[in-house]
Amino acid sequence: MKEAVKELPSFEEVKHEMMRLPEFDGYLVHPQLGKIWCLKKQGWLLVDAIGVGDRGYLLTKLLNNKGKSIPVHEHEAVFSCVWGSWKSWRAYGQKMEIDHIDRNPKNNNIENLRLIDRASQYTPEVLADMSKRKDLNMDI
Repeated sequence: MKEAVKELPSFEEVKHEMMRLPEFDGYLVHPQLGKIWCLKKQGWLLVDAIGVGDRGYLLTKLLNNKGKSIPVHEHEAVFSCVWGSWKSWRAYGQKMEIDHIDRNPKNNNIENLRLIDRASQYTPEVLADMSKRKDLNMDI
């Protein structure tokens, strides 16, 4: 069953809350909505997306400042804006990852995202939930 798509506000309604995406000047991010705005297309990205893979993370391709098309998960874009640089958390000694606190890969509100090391993220409860999802199709 496909999730209901919530109506997103217009750019004018939220432009004062938008943040630039580091290394991707053609895009803005709204951290509370957890959404990416494309300046060229003048629209929200991944509005009707169902997610990719067995976990359903929202993925798109963005042009970086060097003109290269880069695959970007929406949660990485949101976290990078608030963090202040593109994926710099990966420079830490431990393998750090962004965790969706409510385990919903489509809820990319910054308040639902936290930085956590890989060992702490994959608790027995999370692993059990992930194993159930592998049998689901892309219409979740």
